[in-house]
Amino acid sequence: MDAQRHRFGELVTTTTPADNRLAEGALLIAAAVVPETDIDFELARLAALAASCDGDTAAALSDELFGSGRFAGNQGDYYDPKNSVLPQVLDRGLGIPITLAVLFIDIARRRGVVVEGVGMPGHFLTRSGDVFFDPFHGGGALDEAGCQRIYQRLAGRPVVLPSGSLAPIAEPLILQRMLWNLRSIAEGRGDADLRFRVLGLLNGFEEMSLQVRMAWAVALSERGQFGEAAAVASTAATTAPAPAQQRLIGMAERWAARLN
Repeated sequence: MDAQRHRFGELVTTTTPADNRLAEGALLIAAAVVPETDIDFELARLAALAASCDGDTAAALSDELFGSGRFAGNQGDYYDPKNSVLPQVLDRGLGIPITLAVLFIDIARRRGVVVEGVGMPGHFLTRSGDVFFDPFHGGGALDEAGCQRIYQRLAGRPVVLPSGSLAPIAEPLILQRMLWNLRSIAEGRGDADLRFRVLGLLNGFEEMSLQVRMAWAVALSERGQFGEAAAVASTAATTAPAPAQQRLIGMAERWAARLN
């Protein structure tokens, strides 16, 4: 798991474009849920899926993957952790909006088609140029008015999409959103092991909340990894506001003392 955390941190902090970064990041997240995930094998499965497709436009690929029912949103058991695990999505043909979007983005890229993620509040969409697609609901093409209707339906009342809600988001932020979903699931199910692994990956982002840093340090200490816990707390203290800084320094000193 340490090697996976290190690799994930490299993926989400590098600025160098990488064709498989999103898929590999999603598979590293999958390994947090299913530790025996074989990332190279799963990347090969994605390549084979892309090779089996015929479409050479976003609309054609969306119809082939989602309009056909080959992959669909799991509306019956939305919070099943399997929906957030890309290999399970490939196995079962079911997922949540963000994992289906990741699948679409990766397959489209392998087919030479640009598709990007759209982190609309409450739902995750994709877009190619000015056309939007909703993989969770059959992958049909949408314009901005169609996205607005989805947002209003989710809100259950007349509301207007906040400005910028339909802009493409960076791939590291897609991965971060996947992790927030899994953390919520882990906490809702009382799954301490999954929460620990998710926190470890969240800590790989350079810009992360102090609360996450502290939660990760505490989680490490609870596993008896006092040296690593002290290091995380000490690093977090360098940018923390004064009250939290003193608390973090004290925590780091206590954990460091337990190494003696």
